[in-house]
Amino acid sequence: MKQELLEMFAGECERLAEEKETEREWLSDFANMVLGEAADMLERQQHRIAELEAQRERADIIKWHRIHTPDEQEIFYLSRLPSIRTVARTLGYAIGVHGSMRRDLDLIAVPWVEKHSTPDALAKAIQYAACGMHGDVVTWQQKPCGRIATSLPICWTEDNRPSSGHIDLSVMVSNVVLEGGGK
Repeated sequence: MKQELLEMFAGECERLAEEKETEREWLSDFANMVLGEAADMLERQQHRIAELEAQRERADIIKWHRIHTPDEQEIFYLSRLPSIRTVARTLGYAIGVHGSMRRDLDLIAVPWVEKHSTPDALAKAIQYAACGMHGDVVTWQQKPCGRIATSLPICWTEDNRPSSGHIDLSVMVSNVVLEGGGK
């Protein structure tokens, strides 16, 4: 009887040990699954944080200003000219200013190198340099002397003067044939 009890006890110990091993394996598998899900969640959160930081950086670029007076408007336009000229230069254009800058910013863009961008790319880059955003479509009007023109909003103004807060951009179209056959 003693032997039977010892064998029964030994069998129960083996069964409990196997049960404990099964529990350990199950707990280990469960822990690995939880850790894997936590790692995936952390990766998704880090990706989302990176997206939000990129959105914040883009929002910091947007410089949409409210202008109250013609004096403020002139100062605002003057503050934007260096970045406008820089971006135009990288696209192969020189920028000239005409007008008083008290209502709108009148710019003349002249192709300065053989390989220059399209007028659409130039207009979008200028608007982006001025206020941090640009429209999807640029609408051009044909003007005298081979130029095309468009109007680009870059700030809010308190008055209702036409074109107030806009860049009026004229672009000289290249490859105009001069009298006598020259270009």
